[in-house]
Amino acid sequence: MTPMEEKKTKRAIDEAITESINDIQAKHADLKITFDWDAYDNLDWAGFGKDKNDEIKYLRGHFSSLGNGFNFACKDADYKEELVTVTEIIIKPAAESSPSSKAVGSLSGDKLTIVFHSLGGTMGADDWEKGLKSAY
Repeated sequence: MTPMEEKKTKRAIDEAITESINDIQAKHADLKITFDWDAYDNLDWAGFGKDKNDEIKYLRGHFSSLGNGFNFACKDADYKEELVTVTEIIIKPAAESSPSSKAVGSLSGDKLTIVFHSLGGTMGADDWEKGLKSAY
């Protein structure tokens, strides 16, 4: 993959993440969401026996259900009350090839970080929901 192809692929993935949470941002305009590209680029690709340029193609599919996962969590009034205080969400790939959970959340102040298993299977709305709920 050329550097320009990688740049365009990463931009398309960032746009997919933003598109997935459009409904949430309509209600929570201050919410910022980012994918940690440095963490992704610095994964131990050789150790995983994977090629970064091959795997990046699958990332976009992981995020199609991200917004639904948040909507599902917000059906619970207690989680909704907490989630509206979040102003930034950072999504990071797991640094191991087979983590014990598909997604795990952690909270630091008003920043929610979700680490997800980007190298296996597909992330569904229930996986994102479980990941963000695990922060609480």
